[in-house]
Amino acid sequence: MRMPILGASTENSSSATRRRRISTVVATLLIAGSVQLLAAESSSACAGPYRANNPEVPAAARAVRHNGPIDSVFLSTPGTLTRGSKIEVGTQIGNFTGGDFSLAAPALTLTGKGAPLRAQDVTVEVFVHGAWKKLGVDGGCGGEAVRVDTSPLLQSLKDGRASRLLFRIGLSAKAPAAQSAVSVTLSAWSESGSGAKSTRTVKVVRAAGTPGRTAAGSPRTHG
Repeated sequence: MRMPILGASTENSSSATRRRRISTVVATLLIAGSVQLLAAESSSACAGPYRANNPEVPAAARAVRHNGPIDSVFLSTPGTLTRGSKIEVGTQIGNFTGGDFSLAAPALTLTGKGAPLRAQDVTVEVFVHGAWKKLGVDGGCGGEAVRVDTSPLLQSLKDGRASRLLFRIGLSAKAPAAQSAVSVTLSAWSESGSGAKSTRTVKVVRAAGTPGRTAAGSPRTHG
């Protein structure tokens, strides 16, 4: 009796099917790997475009020993922010780590309450060298927070010293009507890493008439 050809054909067909399945699995894994790589790249991109978020640290600076992270505190924060106007926020970063910092800067982010805070509705300035200097802002990763470009404020900070900085934060009159508050989160960055974060929340209020203006000259004196 002749050997049926169907058996060999079925075996070949099964082998081909298995090969197709393996190819499909491999392709799926490759695609998944690509997605993971893209996600990693996207996550890395979320580190931000500003040098203060990822500065180049000299090897000599990395070798300095520090007993703890850089310090940051709020010195003054108003309770309300009127739409179409600005508030002044006093801050300080300090080095009490036992070693000098070659690179140190405050880190500032803003978030909205009631509605997401939009970068186009916010302005941030810092008072340096006797004048207000505008800082860049962006919408962060996915718009969860508005980040402030503090790279122009990178400085050396010796052990036992502190640096006080006054920021002026403005909110556009065109901000969403549901915008009920703005939270200001402060921390500091140095070559030894980031310090602890602290947050102050400022209530957003509507102007009774024409929005009041803050003088563009010297900052107000804080008690």
